[in-house]
Amino acid sequence: SPLSERKQIKDALHTFLTSSTHHHKHLTSRVRSLQTALEKGDTEQFDTQAKELLHFTSSSRNATPNKKTGLIQSMDDPSMQDIMDFLQDFYEKVASAPPCQVH
Repeated sequence: SPLSERKQIKDALHTFLTSSTHHHKHLTSRVRSLQTALEKGDTEQFDTQAKELLHFTSSSRNATPNKKTGLIQSMDDPSMQDIMDFLQDFYEKVASAPPCQVH
């Protein structure tokens, strides 16, 4: 089921949220929302949060491409990279999946 696929991201979310590094609060709150949705088994909420996170990180990078802000440092964290890689792969797969035929 789609939710079990989403569960693969669980460890990365946990690693990011429990890391001793003090991550940027905007990023942390978005990651936490993602984790909450996953724990509740709410796929719709998960997808909303995930797309929000992808949008947030890409627009933040574009806003300060050469600055090593706290936010960029948090986004460069290995566990955050794992989360992003997963989400990008996951949604590319979802986007390229053939739509269900409605009869």
